[in-house]
Amino acid sequence: MLTVKRRGVLSRAKRGFSNQVFQVLSSPIRFEVLRLLRLNHTLTYSEIMDKLGLEPTKHAGKFAYHLRSLIKARLIEKADDGKTYRLTDLGIRVLEFAQELNEYLLKKAGKLLVRSSRMAIEEFDRFRIVSSLVKEAQVPLDLAESISLEVERRLVNLQVKYLTAPLIREIVNAVLIEKGLEEYRHRLTRLGLPVYDVLKTFEKASTMKMHVEDVRGIAGEAVLREYTLLNVLPRDVADAYLSGDIHLELLGSWILRPDIIQHDIRLILAGKFPNLPSKYPATLTSALNRLRIAAYNSSFEVNVDQGFDMFNIFLAPLVRGRRLVEVKRALQIFIESLRVSSNLNISFGLEIGLNQAIENLKTPSGGEVYGDYQDEALTLAQAFIDVLKKEFSKAPLHNLNLIVKVREASLRGEWVELMNSIHDAIRLGIPTIVANLTDVNDNISFSSYGFRFEASSDWEIETLAVPMIADVSINMPRLAQISRGSDERLWENLQKTVDKAIEAIRIRKEALESRIKEVLLQTISQPDDP
Repeated sequence: MLTVKRRGVLSRAKRGFSNQVFQVLSSPIRFEVLRLLRLNHTLTYSEIMDKLGLEPTKHAGKFAYHLRSLIKARLIEKADDGKTYRLTDLGIRVLEFAQELNEYLLKKAGKLLVRSSRMAIEEFDRFRIVSSLVKEAQVPLDLAESISLEVERRLVNLQVKYLTAPLIREIVNAVLIEKGLEEYRHRLTRLGLPVYDVLKTFEKASTMKMHVEDVRGIAGEAVLREYTLLNVLPRDVADAYLSGDIHLELLGSWILRPDIIQHDIRLILAGKFPNLPSKYPATLTSALNRLRIAAYNSSFEVNVDQGFDMFNIFLAPLVRGRRLVEVKRALQIFIESLRVSSNLNISFGLEIGLNQAIENLKTPSGGEVYGDYQDEALTLAQAFIDVLKKEFSKAPLHNLNLIVKVREASLRGEWVELMNSIHDAIRLGIPTIVANLTDVNDNISFSSYGFRFEASSDWEIETLAVPMIADVSINMPRLAQISRGSDERLWENLQKTVDKAIEAIRIRKEALESRIKEVLLQTISQPDDP
């Protein structure tokens, strides 16, 4: 009897808690807080109020009550920093259940979903048209109500299965023109962003002390994000991105440029890059200056990382006969010039030992091979590490990385001293990847982002001068959650999502090939051999 009673008490407690959760969700404001935290991950108290359009002087008390209710229901919690709020696991589950239920009811009722300019799939809401007309075009409220009713009637009569924000805006513009309201239609002109959103971007930039270039970048990327989702990606792939099944990094430049590029230093020194002299440089300073120019020009054509592999090998001939102090001075000027460019992220590949393929590579003079310059390669690598450590001790170098490839199994003499210097550099905090290639005869290159360039035929072309598309991320926790404990459903959902990810990569590859054919990627599409 005692056990039964306890179970009854526990059952009532569970029912009481679930009732509390549903009571909390009955408030539109509290539900909107959950949705905002899902979209933004973490927000401060004031950020949530701002996004809800609440004024601290008028609504602080009521908003604090809503926030306490959500915390008490265990739907949100303080983040680790103690300053921001985030969804709990229960909050995520409840929000997803509510969204699934809402979508089911909408479909059951024959209503439509809209892909909005906020990059989310939402229910069609006529009152958003009213709000947009009033805010963006200063249309009187009564007239805005009348226009929204006419737009809703036309959308229903169209019987389209899929609505987008641009389509709704076109219908709104058509109604405005037919009613002779040209001035209001002009205010709604879409500049990739609505005029209202552009004004808000200026306000945000002013508040956050941004530069005017940041404003231009934000506006331009918004246009390209929308274009990519609406006109480039198939609907199922775009929906997978919007729903969080997959993630496409840097969507604003996704169809414009690759993520990573490896530069063949020999091509740059031979003048095969645009705006560089064709005559081979006579000094190390001149050679490093060419690398700096090439990196700066390429920064507009790559998203995240550039690589100069075999840095100490290909520059070794220019070190012969130079005093160590001269070499270090040239390297110091080079590193200082890269430090000031915030849009440059560069990885320098150092070879610790040479394999046979590298040893037998001919130098620009034609009469020698790089194997004849092993001492100079060692000197340059040691000088480079010494200068890096000195510069890093002044201030951290956030945009320079080391890729160290160890070729010889048993290092001897000065090579051991170099490895000790590299160890000291790592201890200082210089970003470094060390690759043990002592058992690898092939030539492999690496990016500081962890990606690897491995040749299938010609290693010089496929590892030294090649762009790369980074990846498409798959949201495995979400797939596991929607599979609801069924391994069979999980594998089925995973296969479908992988297919969409592969399709996205294929489309991006074709888009970048088109950019090269259109000569929009001038720097990184130089086909000449060294």
